[in-house]
Formats: sequence, C-alpha cells, structure tokens
Amino acid sequence: MLVAACRIDTAYDGTMYQCPDGKCPPGYTCVNGQCVPGGSDADAMPGGPDAAPGEDAGPPDPPPPPDPRFGNVLFYIFDGDIGEVSMARDRGPHGIDAHYNGSFNTDGRYGQGHRLDDNDDGTSTQRVLRISDDTRLFLGNRLTIEAWVSPNEDQDQVIISDFDGSDAPDVEYSFELTTGGGLAFYSNDDCADGEFVATTDAAGVPVDTFTHVAVTWDGTDVRFYVGGALVESVPFASTPCEHLGARAWFVGRRTGGANVFDGVIDELKISDYPKTEAEIRMSMDYDSAAAGSRCGDGLIEGTEQCDGANACCNTASCSFEDGTACPGGTCERGACRNGSVRVSQGLVAFYDFNEGGGATAVDSSGVVPALNLTIADPDSVAWGPGTLTLADSTVVSSSAAPKLVSACQGSNELTVEAWITPDNATQSGPARIVTMSEDTGDRNFTLGQNEDVYILRLRTSATDSNGQPSGYTPPGDASPALTHLVATRSVDGLRRMYVNGRLRGRNRTSGDFSTWDDSWGFGLGNELSPDDRTWLGTFHLVAVYCRALTGLEVARNFFAGADPEL
Repeated sequence: MLVAACRIDTAYDGTMYQCPDGKCPPGYTCVNGQCVPGGSDADAMPGGPDAAPGEDAGPPDPPPPPDPRFGNVLFYIFDGDIGEVSMARDRGPHGIDAHYNGSFNTDGRYGQGHRLDDNDDGTSTQRVLRISDDTRLFLGNRLTIEAWVSPNEDQDQVIISDFDGSDAPDVEYSFELTTGGGLAFYSNDDCADGEFVATTDAAGVPVDTFTHVAVTWDGTDVRFYVGGALVESVPFASTPCEHLGARAWFVGRRTGGANVFDGVIDELKISDYPKTEAEIRMSMDYDSAAAGSRCGDGLIEGTEQCDGANACCNTASCSFEDGTACPGGTCERGACRNGSVRVSQGLVAFYDFNEGGGATAVDSSGVVPALNLTIADPDSVAWGPGTLTLADSTVVSSSAAPKLVSACQGSNELTVEAWITPDNATQSGPARIVTMSEDTGDRNFTLGQNEDVYILRLRTSATDSNGQPSGYTPPGDASPALTHLVATRSVDGLRRMYVNGRLRGRNRTSGDFSTWDDSWGFGLGNELSPDDRTWLGTFHLVAVYCRALTGLEVARNFFAGADPEL
C-alpha cells in the first residue's frame, strides 16, 4: 500500500493525490500538481518550490504512459464484491461498476473470481455481469482486453461483449473463446452491416484450468496472446463507430443472451492502447489480491477516510464558494465551519421535522408547490424536538413529486441528504431511507441501507429501471448512531457517497434523467408499493437538491448540524 505525504483536493476526490510540494509516493511522479503513475518520488514539478529563483518552469512534462499492470479503462478483480452490494467494483480510474445478475464469486486466479455457470441444484441459468453503457467504453481501434479464464466447457463463450445483432452497429467490440480452445475478437467497420471478426485456432485454451488470454488491436492488426506469449497476429484494418444508443455491456454473454460463459473469469482488464508482449506479461503476473489497496484505485476501503494509507482530507486553508474567507468561523476539512450556514442553492425539498405531532411532515424548502408528506400510520411514529422516529413499519410519502422530476431533469444532477439515526445495522432490502419510486423494481432514486452499507440506486437512461448498478459506502459505515448521509450525482455521471462529511464511495453511471417518471411518489422509511422495505430509525433532517453538491458544500452542511436553520 502506498503512503503519501500529500493533501487531497478540496472536493475530497480520494483518487487524486495532490503534490503542491512536487513530491509523490514511490512509483509516481508529479505532473501539473497531481501524482500520476510512473517516475520516482524524488521527481518534482518543473518550477516547483525547489526551483532556483527566477528559473523558468517551462512546459510541463508529458504524462507517463499508463501502468501496464492495470486496466486504465476497466479493471475488475472480483475480490469481496458480491458479498457487500452485488457489485463488481471497477478498480480503474473511471469507477464504471457492474451489477451481478445471479452470478457469484468463487476462487479465482488471484483472490476471488467471477463464476458464471449452473446453479448448485443443477438448473441452468445465465449468470452474467451487466455494465451500463458508458462512452468511455468506446475505444476505437486501439485497445487491449485481457483476463484469466477457466472455462468448464469447450464451446463458444463470451468474456466481455456488447454484441447485439439486432441494433446497428452489431458490436463495438467482443472478446470470446471459441470451440476448440480458440479466441475471437469482433468489431465493426464504420457501422457497416454485419461484424468484422478476427480469430485464431492456435490459442489452445484448456478447460478447467486458469489461463491468461489477451487481445490487442492497433488499427491494423489484432494480436492474440495466451500465457503472456503472442500466438497469432491477424490483419484487421477498420475504423469502428460507436453505438450511440444505450446498450448494456455484459461479462459472460452477448447482449441478446448468446454465447454464455461457463466457468470462472478473473482479473478482467481493458486498456485504451495496445500493450506490448512484455507489458501483457507484467499484467498477467500482477497479483491484485496480494497488492491490496493502491494509490488511485478509486476505492475507499475498510476504515480509510480517503483513498490511501495516510491520505489526508484536510486542507491548509479554505473559503466559501465565492472566494471570501470564513467569517467568524474556522476552517476544517477544507470547509468553513461557522455552525449554522447550510447550502440553499438548488434545494427543492426540505424537512426539518419540527411539527411536534400530527400526520404530516411539512416541506419547508419554500419551493412551490410544497411537497408535504403524509404518515400512513401515525401510531407507528413518535415525534420529538426536530425529529421523527419510525418505530414500526409505515411510510411517510406523497402521491407524486413532479417538481423534483422537472427540476432534476433540467440539470441531470441530484443530491439526497439525510441526518438519521438507524435503529440497527441489520436492516436490508435495501431498507428505504429516502425514495422516489413506484414499487420494489422501479424507481427514479432510492437512498437505502443494506445491513452496514448505505446504497444509492439512481435510474438514468443507461441503467435498468431499478437504478442499478448502485452507488455504495464501505461496510461498517451504517451503524445505530447519529449519521450525516449524502449521495450526489453530477452531470458527468460521477456518483459520490459521503458519511459524516467525508467521501466514502464513488462510481460512475452514464445517461441522463429522461426516463424518470413524475407520477411516482416521494417517501421516507419504506417502499411505496408494496410497503415491504421497512427502514426503522430516527429522521432529523432530509433535503433534496437538483444539483450535485461539492465536497466543500457537503462539509458545510455537516458542520451546520442535524438541527440547523436555513
């Protein structure tokens, strides 16, 4: 695990080690004030603090090439994912997580792998891993795809693919095993009908044995590798086009359900450049299970507050968004802490639970029309000073919330914030804390608790109707204690989860909010229909913004406390 004497940027983006002093962890170099892979920890920025007086800084050094051990587009290692949130977490830079559909993890080449085969009772199922479409997955004609595979059967079967013969172009790319132990790579040529394919029968991929397979493409030739060695180069000159509609990608089958993989896939990596044979061998030998966390892997793991062993979330100085210094307050975690100033820009709904009794939670945002919520069973709740406690199963909801939909569709951004005290850390389903949904399978968004993990399900034009894959916090973040929980989604697709003012998770889902339904209700404490996703605990505050709050703004709201005034 890398250790850095560093500071994190004011947005708490844990993947970005800042290097204002020109110093980085071993194996990284400072480029434009940011640590990137390559070079030495002794490297400094040109014209940095160690430069001689009057020395011309000159142009910055070009960034070093990607580290070949990792996939710089996707990197799934499958270790410990499914037991937490049914998610394969992307260790690459983009956070393009994938959603398990009936599949599970088992022993892999390094740590755990992704198993796609029959159920234990012998019934057949298409166990797959679904990836929401993302423009970052279109790589043109320069790429590398690699994985450790252990097939159970000798048959045509997919490693990763967006192959869909019903919707042109048929495929952006697909990497597959073929009957007889061969390999195949598919793409298209300027959206022409049909698909282009390169194959090799020389691969000799065995069954029931882990084998490293890779394919590279440089726009002219496709090269197949087995066990880190080149087995065949196939002429393959084309200029593929991107599929511009939303089309899911799958690990383990084609989009339409064909060529299902039967076996285990591990260490799946995709890179946006053709690796050399030496680089592929380096990647093949990289033991991700032994390496653990690394600088820039995009994960906030275990008890880490940021991404890295000694990464610091504090900044030396801070100010309000307009650049003015903290008036009458102090600077902490990069935010102005003055005790009472909450963020109001972009607020659409706000509940402070100061009613003291009755069957209505009043929306005091001031944004009309007010989105007041009705308590279905007032006997199941208890009012307190600025609190509403759900002691038994009920739902606090509206019949519809068109003002949320119209405002958020205009921005394609969202922040859901709640000060809560969960009843326990065993609630599951996930239990609905805040939701705008129709039923257990259709939603615009849901902020929930699944045992000791907080989860965000958010529907976009690129996800399924249930808003998966999810955003999430690390295990242990949900506990029966007063907690400030915030989930944001920015227009670029990046979702962030904050707990008590600190970034605790981040991933990405593309698309927009055009598929949201304005007839669905907004509610607290349960699914709206049927009401069988009960969350029990105390609400102190709930706020919804149709804007992605920054890390500084999240910290401001945290420091304002659970019972502030707007």
